Parts: sequence; structure tokens; C-alpha cells
Amino acid sequence: MSQKYQVVIQPEAQQGIEEAYLWFSNDSPRKARLWLEGLYKAILSLEQMPYRCSLAFENNFLKEYPSFPQRLEHEARLSLKS
Repeated sequence: MSQKYQVVIQPEAQQGIEEAYLWFSNDSPRKARLWLEGLYKAILSLEQMPYRCSLAFENNFLKEYPSFPQRLEHEARLSLKS
């Protein structure tokens, strides 16, 4: 059986996630909810394969929308504990 890691979402990352969700929900609450569910699913999947994720789609998206929460332009703060 593979090793399982603990994924901890740091407060700065959680705040960025909440800001992004609110920003998305201004346009479409349904799409914002789907985005949030997908994000948490991807984050939790790191428990099994922590080094498999590349940069998020949103990294390129941010450059096109200057009103998007700037905090997400920085690397998300996630900790992995074995």
C-alpha cells in the first residue's frame, strides 16, 4: 500500500481560496461551487500522490483579469506531512 500524506491548507492559502470563491460567485454561484469542489478534490488527492500536480489553470487566467484576488498570484501554501 502506498504511503499516505497529510495535506494541510495553510491560513494564507485558505484565505486566497475564499477570496477566489467569492470573486467567482459574483459571476456564477453554480460555477463557483463547482470550482471550489474541484479544487478541494484536487487538494485532497495530494494525500496519495503529492508530487503529481502541475500549476493550476488559474495561473494563466489571472493575467487576463486584474480584479481577481491578487493573493492567488502567489504559490498556494500547502504543507505535506508523511
